[in-house]
Amino acid sequence: MEPLPRHLLSTLLLLLLALLQAGPVLADNPPNEPSSLTSARERGLEWLLHRQAEDGGWHSETYGAFSPGWGTTGLILETLAISPNKHAATARQRGLQFLASQVDPQGFLPAEKGDSSVYAMASLLIALAHEEQTSQLPDSQQVVAKRLRTALLQLQRTEAGGWTRNDRNYGGWGGELPPYHVPGTVSPANLSLTRYVLKAITSSGKIPDSSRAAAGIFLQRCQDREARSATLHGFVFSPFAEDPLNKAGYRLTSAGHSQGIPYFSATCDGLLAQQLCQSAISGEERAQTWRSLQSLPKPRLIKLAKDREQADVAFDGLWFYATAAFAELGEQQPATEWQPHMAPLIDELIAAQQPDGHWQNLIGSMKEDDPLIATALALKTLTHWQHHLSAP
Repeated sequence: MEPLPRHLLSTLLLLLLALLQAGPVLADNPPNEPSSLTSARERGLEWLLHRQAEDGGWHSETYGAFSPGWGTTGLILETLAISPNKHAATARQRGLQFLASQVDPQGFLPAEKGDSSVYAMASLLIALAHEEQTSQLPDSQQVVAKRLRTALLQLQRTEAGGWTRNDRNYGGWGGELPPYHVPGTVSPANLSLTRYVLKAITSSGKIPDSSRAAAGIFLQRCQDREARSATLHGFVFSPFAEDPLNKAGYRLTSAGHSQGIPYFSATCDGLLAQQLCQSAISGEERAQTWRSLQSLPKPRLIKLAKDREQADVAFDGLWFYATAAFAELGEQQPATEWQPHMAPLIDELIAAQQPDGHWQNLIGSMKEDDPLIATALALKTLTHWQHHLSAP
């Protein structure tokens, strides 16, 4: 056998050296991270990046209403913004360009597309704010960020939009875009969206005092404030007690009034929202809310099709959302109080990952059967856990 020509041998050696230096495509892991967590994060991120469309967005193939990509792209951008992996930077930039290009001059995403416009506006602003912390935003994206912030503040249900303090919606955010017709005819403001918008506004600057005060009023109306309640200071999704979106239902108080029954994911949202708007609450009240949270049943992750009949569709359909919100709470709570409850959820999450790297909820009541949504939420959870493990 004749030896390889010298120039060809040199080329092969240089190629081998480059491959060895490059390492795995997605390998960029913090020290002391467990190998199972590293693998789950890498595989999930790789699956997600491979689903990015040519236009830079992520478009649902599960729900036609989400096919424009506003909500799914916003959620994924928010997830990528907190990911420590540098290899996602190109995908993140393409996604930002895609979604930012859809924002109109008033700062709104088109409502007629049928997607989650206000959630997407908040998620995009969160992602842009994170991006600005690590690099200089292009002038065009700085303009978009300012427009989004102005539009989201405008959407708060206050006197400027025709609401009064007597309205239960007052101070919160709901899904409708202006122009409003009659304030009483729109769907209720809700705690989940209010938490997301508060995060967007506080990520991009100081929240105006008037907005913070109004949001505090809304949060109190979503809270169980009956002194003898076992779930004192826990939260519900809507301030309208009999709203079917209050997933635990409602009860009559000792005074004969309807009161929504707090549940796990809403109470996570409430605790996060209180922190974001710097609500003036006592340490004891916050401690009581945390105790109430620990007493509330957590959603279950239904892993097998045969177990669907035993599922609580209202609760179990938001397992990934609830787990991500609880993971985010870890940045506020002492590790000794939070970690023992979070660690089993992380183990369950890693075990539920599919062979190709994605996650999916078998219960579709809250759209988590869309793997884009479930995978983005799962990666948010793992990233918050990784931040916890890396903290000094």
